[in-house]
Amino acid sequence: MPRFSVAMVADDFLPAGTGVGVHVQKVARELAARGHRVVVITSRRRNQPFQEDWNGVAVERVFSLPLFGFYQALPAASTLRRIFLKHSVGLVHFHYLGQMMLRGLALARGMGLPTVYTAHMSVDHLTQPAPLRPFRSWLLQRIVRTHDRFDDVICVSSEHAEQVRRFATNARVHFISNPVAFRGDEAAPPREAGFTVFYAGRLNPEKNVGLLLRAFAALPGGGPSDRLWIAGQGSMEKEWRALARSLGVAPRVKFLGHVPHERLADLYAACDVFVLPSLVETQGLVALEAMRFKKPVIVTDRIISARDLVDDAKTGYIVPADDPGGLAERLARLRGDPALRERLGAGGYEKSAPHTAAAVAAALEGVYARFADDPAAPTFRETAPRLDTRRRCAYCQIGTVDRAGDRAAASSDFRRFSEEFFAVWKCAVCRSIHSLPKISLDEFYKASPFPRRRLNRWNRKAFEGFRRWLAGRGVGPWSRILFYGVNADLFRSFFGEKGFLHFAAADGTRGEPLPGADGDLLDCLIVLDELERLEEPRRIFEFARRRLRAGGLLVVHTQDADRLRLGTVPAHALHQPFRLHIPSWTALRALGEALGFRVRSVERRHYLDTRVPFVNFRAFSDLAFFRDGSLDSAFDFRPRDVLKKWWRWPRFLWLGIAGGFWRDRSNLMAVFEKKVDPAAGGGPEGNV
Repeated sequence: MPRFSVAMVADDFLPAGTGVGVHVQKVARELAARGHRVVVITSRRRNQPFQEDWNGVAVERVFSLPLFGFYQALPAASTLRRIFLKHSVGLVHFHYLGQMMLRGLALARGMGLPTVYTAHMSVDHLTQPAPLRPFRSWLLQRIVRTHDRFDDVICVSSEHAEQVRRFATNARVHFISNPVAFRGDEAAPPREAGFTVFYAGRLNPEKNVGLLLRAFAALPGGGPSDRLWIAGQGSMEKEWRALARSLGVAPRVKFLGHVPHERLADLYAACDVFVLPSLVETQGLVALEAMRFKKPVIVTDRIISARDLVDDAKTGYIVPADDPGGLAERLARLRGDPALRERLGAGGYEKSAPHTAAAVAAALEGVYARFADDPAAPTFRETAPRLDTRRRCAYCQIGTVDRAGDRAAASSDFRRFSEEFFAVWKCAVCRSIHSLPKISLDEFYKASPFPRRRLNRWNRKAFEGFRRWLAGRGVGPWSRILFYGVNADLFRSFFGEKGFLHFAAADGTRGEPLPGADGDLLDCLIVLDELERLEEPRRIFEFARRRLRAGGLLVVHTQDADRLRLGTVPAHALHQPFRLHIPSWTALRALGEALGFRVRSVERRHYLDTRVPFVNFRAFSDLAFFRDGSLDSAFDFRPRDVLKKWWRWPRFLWLGIAGGFWRDRSNLMAVFEKKVDPAAGGGPEGNV
């Protein structure tokens, strides 16, 4: 078996506050014991060291903030890159949905590192805090897209694995259980007489501990010898303490607070039955741990892995999540029949036997091994620039050496390119962004609904807003205009309807060339989303210098690389990075001034921005996420699709109404005016 250098990325690790942290502890330690090099990148709490060695595992802690009761790791991309390089990481294994995972995934793909994700949680886990519930639909779509970006996805329950296989079409999906650390024969303290019910886990809404309290209160013949132990902390602790008092069972219910994982063994051994009343679980590690101590386990039917965990009436029971009476009846049956408890406990012990840390580590080695044996598996991409690679900027023409922090990875928002990740780098001098590969969009435009449809109200409002914007700069129907940009045929049609007499258009994304330098001088040259596709962007300014009259306008729409951060670059911020580069405003202004233009005006806006409701760039881009996450779907906008679900997407409504006032400042509309050479008297032949 080859040896791997693995980075485990998890917001929770040491000390473990969740089952995810316990899982990572057991797996990381076992992999290290088997000879692999393991580094765990995790959150840092106050007074914790940034680096330490734990049982042969290197621990790297990064900047974190406590949010919704958890420490969320928020490292810079440069920090993650430094850790990857320091430990010679060859594979990145993610365990926790969060900002660190998103940044780490983009970085790993850009560096050509294989990526694996163990899905410990679902969208229901993430949206338990009330402020996040309105974003459940958006989060679900984001999670679906993110799953499909990994090379391999591991699920800890077979049912969850089947669900993921239905939407993760690019990733390989595996079922590998959580590891159980306890052997079950640990020395136990003396047991108290009576009947003890035990629960361990967070005290959050999705854990549904209220069901257990009500069932315990309804237990027939309940007396002082009946006890309920609740181990854990969370946002619902005060409420559930109050519920126990109102039900009259507070003297028999013991809230134990946070219990270190190693001390749970005593509680498992001392209880008679373990109950997991959760509404949301991917597997339920604590239930497997209780089985190792030969305890019957009761779970609810809302847990996706319920039938993986429990064979009903053989290892425990599965009860409805909203039926305290049904749970009370099962507890009463177990209380009154010690032989039944022993039989179910023995069945659970046998069922949990394969779920050892060694077995899980061996299964992970099988997943990792394909990256060593499969020639088609991801390797460090030739397109990913090394730290010592010398690059020449297309704008400032200065050769620079890549530095840490100046590289990242990005993918396109178009569906057909959504899984292709490209290394991008930022010029250390002018800060322009460069993306190495160039992708043709011919196939997209052939299938795009825009060229085949009549101009609808949305298009007309957007184009009308752009026409008025031009009119405010002296460009009208009498002007000689050349448009060079995406969807040129639509602009040609619309401006023709508005009475423009001297108008030509070309779409470079379809391979249409700019007209030659001959012909009448132009009043205005409009370049929309084309500058970035040219090997030599200065050609646009040279063409404009030849074709524009003195005082003529060059209108350039692009994005400003100064406003884009590498490492956390989402695809849409780079605006479909199939392009070769994205200029910074610094570079664009310097290039224009060097070739005989002066800056007349500059605005932070998109050419589609209007103040008409739902006709602005922010709403347009958000619509893609509201539907399936691709720009393809936003191009085929049907208002009824959104209006039917408006209550699930308040963000889109807000952006639709206010997006025209609250613009995306990474967009840039720059107007350059061609200078006149005073010595030449302002004639065309005297122009620069």
